[in-house]
Amino acid sequence: ANPYLVLEDLFKFTSLETNFSVNMTTLDEGRPVVSTMFDLIDTFIDQRKEAFINKLEYKLENNSRKLEQRSGVASVLSDLDKTINIIRKSESSEEARDNIMKNFGINEAQADYILKLSLSVLTKADKDKILLEIEALRKETEDLENLLNDEDAIDSAIIEELKDTKKVISDDRRTFIDNVT
Repeated sequence: ANPYLVLEDLFKFTSLETNFSVNMTTLDEGRPVVSTMFDLIDTFIDQRKEAFINKLEYKLENNSRKLEQRSGVASVLSDLDKTINIIRKSESSEEARDNIMKNFGINEAQADYILKLSLSVLTKADKDKILLEIEALRKETEDLENLLNDEDAIDSAIIEELKDTKKVISDDRRTFIDNVT
């Protein structure tokens, strides 16, 4: 049999080749617009970039909060006995917070965080761990800020993220295409 005639018949008599229409009407700033495939791809890329930047900004904000908290703990750990005495002598948690803020030069959020910590965290071994964590947070914050300021780096990171996603959701082809000659 002639393979080209067989392919032609397959296309003609089966749903191997099917034409269908697509309504590519999208909303652009609240107005319906007929979009091309390139418009849809550009919109997807813009949305992906916006989501990636939002994720970076969230991480940056989270790191800043953690860095502030750990810095307050590190300053209190320099004189732990004084901190414990301040807490013991205080009539209320508000008074303890105010006294800790005044004695160690830290802000209210840091003082609140310190008061919520258990004493087991405030040991000398944990001081070294906290100092290492502060250094790691500073490094990560610097890296995030550099990434946010570099458009090409953002694009490269998004491409890597999409490649990682492809690894997770892709699977091997289940059909075999044979070039019959």
